[in-house]
Amino acid sequence: MGHGNGRGEAGGRGQGQGQGRGRGDTGAMAGVICFIIVVALLVLAFIGLCIAKAVMGKEYFNDCPKQYLIPVYLIVSGSVPLLMGGLLKRDDGEINVFNIIGAIGFLFQFAWLICGSVWVFGIYSDVMDGCGGAKDCCNPSLMKFAFAVTIVDWVFLGLIVVVVCFLFGVIMCCVSDEEEESTGTELKE
Repeated sequence: MGHGNGRGEAGGRGQGQGQGRGRGDTGAMAGVICFIIVVALLVLAFIGLCIAKAVMGKEYFNDCPKQYLIPVYLIVSGSVPLLMGGLLKRDDGEINVFNIIGAIGFLFQFAWLICGSVWVFGIYSDVMDGCGGAKDCCNPSLMKFAFAVTIVDWVFLGLIVVVVCFLFGVIMCCVSDEEEESTGTELKE
């Protein structure tokens, strides 16, 4: 009666020790779904902002004689990211023409943001004060919009820099941990 093959409950797989999805995976899955939703909303907001910039620049193209480049700045800063987004593609990490175009596009956008900041911030207070009654003043709606989106662009650029630095730090920590583990394993053997 008491004889068997030696396998008892303690040595086998008990309940909850299988490889299926348990309760702990629900939280991780919810986190992934939330992350995907947030990223999708940010992408949609970015696309909407780009379209709004291009439309405002076009609508007020001749309404800013004090600094005629502000509508051009809006059109270009709204159009280029949309055009560049169509050119970029994922690859296996090798340098190719798309990576080079992407880097040039990013540098162009950064330089264009600096130019736009000089143009917008340089005359903003004068336009909001009515340009002293001069006829060659810019439309206040255009100026408020250009002022706001230029600040938003700088905030997004700052966030991108912070995220890239954070990811770089995480990658460097992971690489150094892997190197320490491989070095420690080799020494023990």
